[in-house]
Amino acid sequence: MPKGPGIVGDILKDKKMTAAYMEYCKRRYCLNEFMFTQNKGNPESLWSRYLDQKKGKEPVNITSKTYKAAQTLADKGDFKSSDWKKIIATGKDEVVKMLNKDVTGFTGSDEYKKYVAETGMGDPKKGPNCWALPMPRS
Repeated sequence: MPKGPGIVGDILKDKKMTAAYMEYCKRRYCLNEFMFTQNKGNPESLWSRYLDQKKGKEPVNITSKTYKAAQTLADKGDFKSSDWKKIIATGKDEVVKMLNKDVTGFTGSDEYKKYVAETGMGDPKKGPNCWALPMPRS
């Protein structure tokens, strides 16, 4: 069986695996975190949806330093500042690092096992994932 993903970036290389990962994230209540990393919206929409820890529709886990930098600009209504690019990139980096810590959770999940079974990835009779098919008797 091929080696599973090591980081979220590996998951994104395969559309079907990404769909399975999104189902996993939904079940684990972290889909907002993943969606933030993929969202290319403008600073104002990203602030109101993900970065505003008090009123955001789907707030993500970012450091207080990143939040305060964003809050300072948002409180002034300054969504045109060039500082937003760095703030958003830093926030996404923080979230990706957190998501990367749980990739092994995904590779052990029912969502991943279903993906492997549906895509025929590797020989399920070999390796650590021998759960898929019983060994034939001679």
